[in-house]
Amino acid sequence: MPPSAGRGRMRACLCLCLVRSMITREKLLALLPRLRQLAARRSVKIAAASVLGLLVLAWLGTPPLLRWAVETQGSAALGRKLSVERVSFNPLRLSARLEGLRIAEADGQSDFVALAAVQANVSTASLWHRALVLDALRVEQPRLKLVRIEAQRFNFSDILERFAKPSAEPAPDAARFSLNNIELEGGEIEFDDRPLGKQHHVRALALGLPFLSNLPARVENFVKPRLAFDLEESSFELLGELKPFADRRVATLDVDIEDLDLTAYLAYVPVKLPVRIEQAHFGSALRLHWEDALGDKPAALAVSGRFGLKDLKIKEHSGADLLAVQSLQVELERVEPIASQPLLHVRALNVEAPQIELLREKDRRFRLERLATEFVAPARKVQPSPAAKTEVKVAAPRVLIDKLSVSHGRLNWRDEAVPGGFALKLDPFEVQLSQFDLGTSKPASFTLQAASEKSLRIDLQAQLNVLAETYSGHFAFAGMQLEPLRPYYQAALPRALFKGETALAGEFSVVPGKAGPAVRLDKMALDLRDFSLADAAAKPDKAGQRSILLKVPQTRAEEMRMDLELRELHIGRFSNRGLQAMLLRDADGVLNLADMFQSHSNADSKARKVLKDRLERAAEAVLEAAPAAEPELPWQFSVGRAEINEGGVRIEDRSSSVPVVVDVRELGLSLQDWSSRRNAQAKASLSARINRNGRMNADAAFSTEPLRGRVNLDLSAVELLPAQAYLEDQFRVLLTRGTLTAKGKLDFDLAKSQPDIRFAGALAVDDFNMLDRVNEEDFLRWRRLALQDMSVQTEPLGFSSREIRLSDFYTRLILDAQGRLNLREITAHEAAQMAAAPQAAQSAAASAVNKPLPKVRVERIVLEKGQVRFSDRFVKPNYDANLLALNGSLGGLSSDESSVALLDLGASLDGAAPVKVNGSLNPFRQDGFLDIQAQVRDVDLTSASTYAGRYVGYGIDKGKLSMDVQYQIRDRRLTAKNSVKLDQLTFGDKVESPDATKLPVLFAVSLLKDRNGMIDINLPISGSLDDPEFSVGGVIIRVITNLIGKAVTAPFALLGSIFGEEAEALAWVDFEPGSATLNKAALDKLGGLAKGLTSRPVLKLEIAGSADPASDTTGLKRARLEARVRALKAEQLVRRGDSVDQVDALQIEAAEYPALLKRVYESEKVDARPRNALGILKDQPPAEMERILLASFAITQADLQTLARTRAQTVRAYLLEKNGVDPARVFLVANREAEEGKPLQARVEFMLR
Repeated sequence: MPPSAGRGRMRACLCLCLVRSMITREKLLALLPRLRQLAARRSVKIAAASVLGLLVLAWLGTPPLLRWAVETQGSAALGRKLSVERVSFNPLRLSARLEGLRIAEADGQSDFVALAAVQANVSTASLWHRALVLDALRVEQPRLKLVRIEAQRFNFSDILERFAKPSAEPAPDAARFSLNNIELEGGEIEFDDRPLGKQHHVRALALGLPFLSNLPARVENFVKPRLAFDLEESSFELLGELKPFADRRVATLDVDIEDLDLTAYLAYVPVKLPVRIEQAHFGSALRLHWEDALGDKPAALAVSGRFGLKDLKIKEHSGADLLAVQSLQVELERVEPIASQPLLHVRALNVEAPQIELLREKDRRFRLERLATEFVAPARKVQPSPAAKTEVKVAAPRVLIDKLSVSHGRLNWRDEAVPGGFALKLDPFEVQLSQFDLGTSKPASFTLQAASEKSLRIDLQAQLNVLAETYSGHFAFAGMQLEPLRPYYQAALPRALFKGETALAGEFSVVPGKAGPAVRLDKMALDLRDFSLADAAAKPDKAGQRSILLKVPQTRAEEMRMDLELRELHIGRFSNRGLQAMLLRDADGVLNLADMFQSHSNADSKARKVLKDRLERAAEAVLEAAPAAEPELPWQFSVGRAEINEGGVRIEDRSSSVPVVVDVRELGLSLQDWSSRRNAQAKASLSARINRNGRMNADAAFSTEPLRGRVNLDLSAVELLPAQAYLEDQFRVLLTRGTLTAKGKLDFDLAKSQPDIRFAGALAVDDFNMLDRVNEEDFLRWRRLALQDMSVQTEPLGFSSREIRLSDFYTRLILDAQGRLNLREITAHEAAQMAAAPQAAQSAAASAVNKPLPKVRVERIVLEKGQVRFSDRFVKPNYDANLLALNGSLGGLSSDESSVALLDLGASLDGAAPVKVNGSLNPFRQDGFLDIQAQVRDVDLTSASTYAGRYVGYGIDKGKLSMDVQYQIRDRRLTAKNSVKLDQLTFGDKVESPDATKLPVLFAVSLLKDRNGMIDINLPISGSLDDPEFSVGGVIIRVITNLIGKAVTAPFALLGSIFGEEAEALAWVDFEPGSATLNKAALDKLGGLAKGLTSRPVLKLEIAGSADPASDTTGLKRARLEARVRALKAEQLVRRGDSVDQVDALQIEAAEYPALLKRVYESEKVDARPRNALGILKDQPPAEMERILLASFAITQADLQTLARTRAQTVRAYLLEKNGVDPARVFLVANREAEEGKPLQARVEFMLR
């Protein structure tokens, strides 16, 4: 039932009750006619009253009802308390006004939304449109308070969650509406960001919307909204036109922003920025035009207008500056980002006063690269949807820049990846770009001009055709200082310090090439002024200057061209005047220029290693990913003509105690038509003065690929003193004088596997003198060493000369106070080298066997007027010997195995003893052929008395030495005969010397010297030259030492060897156990011993007896038993009347021995004899009786000593009585005592004294 019907019935009931209470039936009947008349007139009034009543009812009832509905329904929907302070309704205008509308926070303590008033006017057009049509909608002073509680939690999150719940009812059809004259004024938004501790305020919020309707009649009409507000200190205004409900939605939006401080809102960027934007003000006047896609027409978006940034400052989070721009203004002609061919047309891009901070960090990455790496998150793998698999072909974007300008710029470049760091400031720099278009082949103009705070100036003018990939222009760098660039070459040249100013200008072009852009530089000119190279590691002088290694006042290279694709560099003309260079070898033997290519920094080494590893990994990755490419062409270099005039080079060697200096002056060098191409021929000439008087002239024709050529060389009077530096390393000598002269042709070919170098000509060393620095004496000198018609080559190795002549030479050999020979001392610095020498020699000898010998041929070697002086300062007083008048020759020296060189030398020792050496030899033969004889006669030994006093302990009073030696080598086996004769060698008084030998030299001489005073010794020596342990001198020393040592250890062996007896025969005589009687063997030995004593009358003999406790004890017991038996027999013989001369000489027959033994057994008082029960001795066999008797005999130590003494006396008596030995030369000594490891034996031992 409609509400109006219900209300009519209610009024009727009320009227009826009222009438019934006022009149009676009779009155009603009387008035009935009157009422009928009035009814017609009142019907109109009643209708009007009803309408009025309804209006009053609506005016009075709608506000509370509307308030109730808004509060209850709104609170239920929002889950928040919604309250309205006042509601008014005008039924005549169909307008409603709500005042004091508030939506509480979730806790109900404060307001979430507060509106001063909301007023809506409903249009009567809603009746025939059957849709909500508002003539006006006005919102006054809305106030919204937004609070972010957590990262993703706001004070309205609960409301969103309520509306996010799905509804069980189906979604109704979209309602039709038409909202007109929408206004919002005086709005305010407060945003409290509690996680960030920030608050933002939007004030003066105003929104104007003429209409918003989806009614068919108005969908094609443009809606022109306006939104304006103040955000903090910035003003925003958005104006637009749009058709939100048309079939093809069209919108235009004007975005006007004035001085927006972007830094206040950076906290709401969803990702963490790698940089800190400290200051940025944004402004724009942009128009965005959008057209929705419809049918075949794609969606379109166009942007035009301008935007810009002011006072932009970007820093790292650490506070380091990155970028600052005073003003960046962009004027967009048109931007179509989603077109089939995207378009970016910039009318103008102006950058005012940019300040750019570029940094390469210590890990060799750019700071921007690191920041980008930290910012970009790892890409996530997303499975593409089926729709995404459809390829959409988009043309390459077209970019047009009518004009780009960068003015008053400043660039600060810092590089921390290089040692010590590098900094460059370009202030100002200007960049201009005009008519840049990626869609046409019309070139764009580009200019760059920059200047540093010092003298650097950069000028670049170019024409850029990006579409055709061609670029050309002119470049010029002027005022470039080399010293600040040191960090970049320090790794390769760690000790180099370049100074100077350079300028480079030329033209460039870049065109597409076979494997990428082909870059060509042409018409280049390079000027280098005041160039110098110094050693950065050297200590500065008092003025703070370091020594200059290279100095060039002016250098110019012209007509230069470089092709990077063909890898060619050509220098048309090169000129240099006044070059001054210094080559220095320091105390460690390192050349200064070589040392510049070595790094002494662990940090640099590590950095280069890291870089090398990265490059290797990158190269491997590229090689794996890229297809096989053609081999890269080698660089080719060429020079048309080069000249160096008025140059000089100072060569200084400080590795020796006294620096060696070589001054090369008046240096002139010319080079013509040089090229690195294969077989390209070049010519060069060189002239210079070396030190005071030396001259060098050379001209050459050569090629560098392969490296071969010929040099005509002419050296004259070149001092050899600079060679001292090289001799210092190996020899302790001092070269004090000498000049080199050489003239000939030098051919070289270094392209072969074995370099081939040949020299043919003449060479001479004149006025040569060398000092022995160990002893401060002359060591070697000559007047002239000349090599005539010589030829030397390296492949195959060979040397030949018609004659080598050494004239007026002198050499000095000294054995110093420490016993070191100067010839050895000047060549050996380290004991370790000497220790390693045998091993090295063995290895070298082993490897040399299989190597071909060099070809050597010298027709004649001549020695004239030579002198060798020897001094021994090791002994006191010193010893001196002189080999004078040394003359001779060696003819026919050749490496040909069939040839033999003849040697003939003659000299005199101390001007008295003649020395001769002659023979034949070929030192180049594999078998080491040698047949040499040498002899010396009547060398006075008294001059060697000092040696004898020091090493023997006795001086020499008299004696002469003669010696003949013969050495032969056959099949690498040495056979030597050394015949040494010492005549009347007589030692003097004893000399106390700590170095004197402990060996009995006098005794040995006594053994060796015959009765005529002559000692004749033959020392045969033999051995293999391939034996690393074989040494002639060592063998001789060992033979002599063993000869003297035998005087102590085995003097009888030495004596026996002289007289042909066995070595062991004369040292002792043996006796039977328990006996002191000489047998035949003992008698023979004593006869030989007596012979030796007679031939060596100065010797004395000592005799010592000895008894073996084991065998001699048994022998004495047996002798005692035999003596008892013989005594018993003698007694029987005497009783029979027979005489007995010697009891010991009685012979006991075997038949009578048992009876005699039994009588002795019965007569002896031995308790161990077995008896029967009656006490009578039992009969025993002879063996048992012997055993019992022998066991009963007691032999004491005194018995053994007596036996030993008796034996010694027996031997002494035999020598004196039977052999006539002088009793004064024979001595009895105490019996031998037992020693550990040497038991006593039944013998007599002899000692010579």
